[in-house]
Amino acid sequence: MVTSPPYNVGKEYDKDLTLGEYLVFIEEVMKEVYRVLVWGGRVCFNVANLGRKPYIPLHAYLIQRFEEIGYLLRGEIIWDKGDFKRCKGEKRDTITRDEFLEFTKSIWRFQPESAKKVGHSGTFSRGFTL
Repeated sequence: MVTSPPYNVGKEYDKDLTLGEYLVFIEEVMKEVYRVLVWGGRVCFNVANLGRKPYIPLHAYLIQRFEEIGYLLRGEIIWDKGDFKRCKGEKRDTITRDEFLEFTKSIWRFQPESAKKVGHSGTFSRGFTL
């Protein structure tokens, strides 16, 4: 099951719910999804954190509720929607054309560095930096 629910931020299709009411609404929907999901089924829940004043870590509230429902969390994916603009006056390429095309795909495939080789368990990838 894949969903990107309403964010309760005043869109035409949103209701004007308090944060508590919104979380109850999402929890009820996800309880029903849990009930009908086949054993071993997967859920991909696309949600963004909200606001700046105050900042609302929506994902944290939802993860807690999903665990209480019974979902087994397997991880989070952070979708960096950063732009590709250059600083004014920047003339030189910082990555190759092929790197640009590869890095703008939805899936990144690169091998992690060996934790044993590096001597640290928090390794990422050989020669890959952002």
